[in-house]
Amino acid sequence: RTPIFKYSTRLLFDFLIAVALSSVNLADHRRPLMAERRQGGDSTQLLFVGFALWAIGGCYSEYRQVGRSVDEWKHELQSFFSPEVGSMYRADVFNDLDLFFFHVVLVAVLVDEQTQLKVLLWSLAVVLSWVRLLRFLQLFSGFGPLILMLVEMCNDVFHILVINAFVLFALTFGTFTLFNSSGIAS
Repeated sequence: RTPIFKYSTRLLFDFLIAVALSSVNLADHRRPLMAERRQGGDSTQLLFVGFALWAIGGCYSEYRQVGRSVDEWKHELQSFFSPEVGSMYRADVFNDLDLFFFHVVLVAVLVDEQTQLKVLLWSLAVVLSWVRLLRFLQLFSGFGPLILMLVEMCNDVFHILVINAFVLFALTFGTFTLFNSSGIAS
């Protein structure tokens, strides 16, 4: 069982992080805070340093959960490539989500220029910060099975998208080859 204080504190902190990540560019839509960061705004620099430190701490915490010895890391890598090898860390999909989320936030903060990449990473970080809050709904009997069903549906949709991507590439390159070679022999 998770202690109620730890659960409440984590829920509150994750909610505040989601709001903070969401509001970084919403503060002033004409002059986003990311542009103010380049001009040397002290409050914005402090905010981005805070996000960077928080993301580094989150990555460190997630890596410690994966394993502390070389054998534990080998086992986790085997479980990633071989479904018959079980993994305690990857048994909960939210662990993978957290690890991905912390890396996205860290890279989004470290990209210095206001580019499409930074906007894309920041948008992804905002979406993932709110999706992470679904973890807390799993504890309620009305939402827990729905969250598990949603995770399974996303897993199935991902597999279907991979299959569709292969079919799309096959048809695209086949059609390109067919129409590109039409002038070979007339």
